[in-house]
Amino acid sequence: MKIKSKFRYFGIAILLLFISFASVSVFGFYSISKNANYQSEEKLSFGKVPVVTLYLDYILISITPTPTLTPMPTFTPTPTPKISEFQASSSQIEEWFKRYSGVYSIDENLLRKIAYCESGYNSQAQNGLYAGMYQFSSSSWISARRTMGLDDDPNIRYNPEESIKTAAFKLSVNGTGIWPNCSK
Repeated sequence: MKIKSKFRYFGIAILLLFISFASVSVFGFYSISKNANYQSEEKLSFGKVPVVTLYLDYILISITPTPTLTPMPTFTPTPTPKISEFQASSSQIEEWFKRYSGVYSIDENLLRKIAYCESGYNSQAQNGLYAGMYQFSSSSWISARRTMGLDDDPNIRYNPEESIKTAAFKLSVNGTGIWPNCSK
């Protein structure tokens, strides 16, 4: 029984020596010898000659480095407008046709005709990427609104007054080319 025990300790001692000498930069003697709170002392010997005396608290062998967490950005959702927020009476819509056709010096009937053709005066209409009374795409809405110096949030396309105002501006600047089928 004592022979098996000696071989086991000798094998462990050889393994520890190999690890210590092979990777001094990883384990190093500095980290082992610096620890003053020794919990165990084992003397490994072969016969009457001591081979190694170990003072260990623990040995940490790590093959895979511990991953560090990368903080993920928190996205703030853009609030979707409530449909009731953009409802308007027919008298309000008529008043906006008159007001913005006058502001931008365009034909009121043309402005009305395009709105009817594109959405049937439905400010909540949506067809794929196009939305609102004049079926603006997000990119054309943003471009026009930035040129006008107004809020370019694409959700505002559903607001009938803002849609009429933006369409009147587009007609005054670009003509009927943006709505070729509805402006004939």
